[in-house]
Amino acid sequence: MSFTLEPVARVESARAEPVDDDWSNVEQTIVLDESFPEDALAGIEDFSHLEVLYILHRVDPATVERGKRRPRGNPDWPEVGIFAQRAKDRPNRLGSTTCRLVKRDGRRLHVVDLDCIDGTPVVDIKPHLAEFRPHGAYRQSRWAGELMLEYWRSHGEVCPGMVDYDALKAAFSVLAKPAWVKGDSFEIDMDDVGVQRLIDRNPDALTESDFWGYVDTCVPGCIEDFRFLLPPMLRIWEEQIYGVDSAFPYHFVNKLLTIPVLRYGLSEELQEVVFAFMRRAIAARIAAEDSLEVVGKTKTHYWVESFNDFGALSYSFPDLWRMVWSAEQRGHAVALLQYVTSLVYDEDDNPIFAPYTGERGGGPLSVRSVSFDVNGVGWLEANIEFLEKALHTQCLLERMDFLEERYPGDRIAELAAQTRAHIESNRDEVGRRCRELPHAFTAEGVADEDTIADQRTDGTELRSWVKRLDELPASLGALIMGLPKYDEVDGKRAITWMHGETRLVLIEDPDHPWAGTGGAQACLEVPSADFKRMMLAQNEELRLSAVRRHPGRDELYVQAPGIGPILFFSRG
Repeated sequence: MSFTLEPVARVESARAEPVDDDWSNVEQTIVLDESFPEDALAGIEDFSHLEVLYILHRVDPATVERGKRRPRGNPDWPEVGIFAQRAKDRPNRLGSTTCRLVKRDGRRLHVVDLDCIDGTPVVDIKPHLAEFRPHGAYRQSRWAGELMLEYWRSHGEVCPGMVDYDALKAAFSVLAKPAWVKGDSFEIDMDDVGVQRLIDRNPDALTESDFWGYVDTCVPGCIEDFRFLLPPMLRIWEEQIYGVDSAFPYHFVNKLLTIPVLRYGLSEELQEVVFAFMRRAIAARIAAEDSLEVVGKTKTHYWVESFNDFGALSYSFPDLWRMVWSAEQRGHAVALLQYVTSLVYDEDDNPIFAPYTGERGGGPLSVRSVSFDVNGVGWLEANIEFLEKALHTQCLLERMDFLEERYPGDRIAELAAQTRAHIESNRDEVGRRCRELPHAFTAEGVADEDTIADQRTDGTELRSWVKRLDELPASLGALIMGLPKYDEVDGKRAITWMHGETRLVLIEDPDHPWAGTGGAQACLEVPSADFKRMMLAQNEELRLSAVRRHPGRDELYVQAPGIGPILFFSRG
């Protein structure tokens, strides 16, 4: 029995050659054949994804495989039958892909993540239904996972409109407006603001200040209104990840991890829409990187927290990793160099980040850095397993080779060559650091990193941080001198204590020389370091770790039970 297939459409693609990898972010359009009326596509725009069957028309029939072979001829992979792999030179030369529909324009379907070259004949188009997804646990061969590591790597520049907020809103339009809000008010600067008022307002007009109290105080019982308000919160999150002073991304990500809205409050389709939006927003943010040799407080390399946060939120973290590590865009290449050098070099030898000094700032990023601190939360296990496989010495060497070839004459190529030589001469140490990094994203690893960022002994600097300012007052106040109150100091949010005529200030100070370097951004300000040292001597619960003298300022490093390290410093 034989069949004859006639194309129902053809693909217009930015890719003209049938290469194996780098298929993400390729501009593709499926154009319906003139033999079909346009209404053959009626209603297709109601679906987010399409299943496309097509002919691999550039495959030479003489090369078709009918038995078994090693995928891509790789001697490290086993011989498997042609029906146990997705190779293009297969019987009948049929290919299939599930891609995302961006929009319909008459007879034209604009899609992404379709691995077809220009002119590919399409023999069928089907809407992808959730009910046709695999049921139960799935498994696949290890070699298949290794083969696919680079398959969906980003190709070329980010498509215009990559972060599509309109598509996000359209997807969430299926949700009905909450008929009743549980817990109708929350507090922002002592003013009661109704949740209902947020829901009733134009979502495009909502700003960061509208949501501050909401993301701080909403509880798991608010899933219905939280998911209804998710699109504008995601929009604000996307805007704020470009800055260094906004704490909204931190509070928002913590709330996403606290309230199970992404796992249990959304359909699988809406989950994918949210994760796709966040993935592309982070990739676009990283694409904006443009600075090498970072010194002091700048707006570079703050992408790493958003990047790492995604590993705790979505199983699609590998897609984000591949997009960034493809380094096809210069911003991604800069970020890749920042990441790799911070992983393989000692702090004071990093060719990109100048060593920290009290006068100039500096200091490298922490590749372990995350902005969430929900107890018992770390990366999703599958993402940790991915990192264990993807991050190794050979991977770093290959990426440095790529940067040299991709950016000749650019400072990127020079630093990549220097980094490659360092990796080659320190293979064992670099390999150890690669193997240890995945543990940093387990719940235990995140908790450890959240307590102490970096600790030195023998008279050198002890640098530490305190992240959750809102949780400090009761415990820290009880240790020192009673209950504190919120205040404003030099235009910055602070917690203040009065002890006689002495005011102690726990101040959020983004202008502090250590801000953004993994050092202390929350400090206790006292008029006299000697006075503070005398007070500490009378408090057995607080332990003085070190004293550092600087021009115009004395610094005392203190260990507080249940809180961790704190920096006290005097001004003037």
